[in-house]
Amino acid sequence: MIGSYPFNGNNEYCLKIDKNRTKKVLIIAPLFEEANRVRHTLVETMRALDTLGVDSFLPDLPGRNESAIPSDAVDLNVWQAALNACASHSGNIPYIASLRGGSLLDHVIGAQAVWRLSPVKGAQILRAMVRTRIASERENGNEVNSKDIMEIAKTDGIALAGNWMSANMVAQLEPAIPPSALPCREVKISSASDSGADSIQGSPLWLRAEPDHDAQMANAMAGDIAEWIG
Repeated sequence: MIGSYPFNGNNEYCLKIDKNRTKKVLIIAPLFEEANRVRHTLVETMRALDTLGVDSFLPDLPGRNESAIPSDAVDLNVWQAALNACASHSGNIPYIASLRGGSLLDHVIGAQAVWRLSPVKGAQILRAMVRTRIASERENGNEVNSKDIMEIAKTDGIALAGNWMSANMVAQLEPAIPPSALPCREVKISSASDSGADSIQGSPLWLRAEPDHDAQMANAMAGDIAEWIG
């Protein structure tokens, strides 16, 4: 069901399946456009977790989707504070599952352990978005390079891959790495012929041009998370 959590005087959306069970997991989606490409699969993962006896919560971040907070007013610190607020409002969720750039924000207050799928550094996210901007500029006949774009971004903020990023966001994202404070299970995407104990069979949906769904991947993620929680 669609719920919400209070943050800085606003209510931010949070999709949740909450049956007041002791097993609860907060799911942190990939950041920026990657979140849209995997949302369907994450929703189906929540439904699969429900059948396995696990409550789940998938919050929207401030400045994204239907949020009343403008995108130029958010950065990684704001997003981290919002996730802490969501976890506290939802009953101090003990387990976190993060995907890709979501791993940069998974040090949530009260969490006992973290499950990560294909975590990335902030610099990797920026490079991919800058490449998209360069390609778009060249299609319009403008010759630019990554250095030019980053100089503008760090001073004035910039639109990258359809996302407005403040100068603060760029400055925080570039050096960001997934924290190592909590016990962590890290898994990767693999094909059926390359599976292992630390892998999930599925597709890197975040690399696709349009949102897509992988039912097998949703069930595999749910099964691995549920087994990890115990």
